[in-house]
This record gives sequence, structure tokens and C-alpha cells, in this order.
Amino acid sequence: AVSVRDGRFLVFAESRATRPGVMAALIFQSDPSEADAKTSSFAYRPPQGYRITDIAQLPDGRLVALHRRFNMVEGVSATIGLIDLGDIQARAVVRPRIIATLKPPLPTDNMEGIAVDRESGKTIFWVISDDNYLALQRSLLLKFEFSEPSSSPRS
Repeated sequence: AVSVRDGRFLVFAESRATRPGVMAALIFQSDPSEADAKTSSFAYRPPQGYRITDIAQLPDGRLVALHRRFNMVEGVSATIGLIDLGDIQARAVVRPRIIATLKPPLPTDNMEGIAVDRESGKTIFWVISDDNYLALQRSLLLKFEFSEPSSSPRS
């Protein structure tokens, strides 16, 4: 779930599918704890085989979504995707634009959380995993600088 600067509160289901590969999601027009908060629904299509685990808002208003996956052949992996806030509307099917994939040999595990920070004018992503008190899993805290390719001038 994420509270966005325009006043809405967005909730993404990790495992409640509306149809194969498409997850349920809600838009609260205001604080969801208010009795009269208006709600509408939309659908979220994470990358195939992945589940959304967390979401945060970037300084420019877009959202950054963290997804995780585990399968017996490939092990654990995670993806980070961008979502334009304008795409989130009632009855829409929203898809992220994947900007990063974390898989071995990169450190990755049960990736559960993402946060956005600013440091010396740069946008920073913090990604965290949880070991669930299991010897086979690790708690990791990863730090990434987010940058996008600048547009090149046309000749």
C-alpha cells in the first residue's frame, strides 16, 4: 500500500488474483480509515511469475514497485518497475515498466520492501529482504542510485 501525494491511498494485493496473472488493487480517494472513504478498483499485472511486495512514490510522482519470485529451477529473484500514477484509474489494468532485475550472482533473497530517499540531489532506492527466521534465507539491505538515461537531442 502507498499513500500518494495527490491524497489517494493505493492498495495492491500480493496474492489475490482477479484472473490468472492479474492481481486485485484498490484506490481510496482519501484515508482508508475514514468511514466515508470512496473506493474503486483496478487490476495490476506484475511481471509473469512475480508478486508485488511493496510500492513507494518517487519525487516526480511516479511509483516504484518491488516484485519477488521463487521457483525451484531458478531460485529467488526480484524486479523493480515504474508505474505512471496517471495510469491508475478505476477499472484500468496497470503494468509496470521493469527497470531492474535482481538475481544471482547479485545478492537477492525474499525481497519485501522498497523505500525512496534523496541523497545529495540523487534518488536512492533502499530494498530489503527478510530471513523469516529461516537458516536458508538472509536479511539484506541493498542501496541503489536511480537514474534514467537522458534524452539525446535530435539532429
